[in-house]
Amino acid sequence: MSTEELIYAPFNKEEFEHLKKVVSEVTNFIPKHHMNIIWESYKSITKSKEPTPCACKSSARHWGNAYRIVKEFVDAK
Repeated sequence: MSTEELIYAPFNKEEFEHLKKVVSEVTNFIPKHHMNIIWESYKSITKSKEPTPCACKSSARHWGNAYRIVKEFVDAK
């Protein structure tokens, strides 16, 4: 693996830059058009096989956890 691949793994540089932009756009809630990338990124980072939760209030804990993990990943890079 190249150094760049190791820096951004499990993403490539372009995917990471897009994820960084998405994370910066999230404020109090995850906009519906960003939910898929947040969840798929969470699964890639954690190697989770969890199904995507619904966008309802009862799943807020799952979404909050996924966003926290993705944001921590982005901030660490």
